[in-house]
Amino acid sequence: EQDQAQSVKEESHFHDSSLKSSEPVSVKEK
Repeated sequence: EQDQAQSVKEESHFHDSSLKSSEPVSVKEK
């Protein structure tokens, strides 16, 4: 469960970074 929680946190951070970097949506969905 800890791994899942950390994964979600990292994913959220990745989404923020991709949005700020104007990354394609496909990257976030991948």
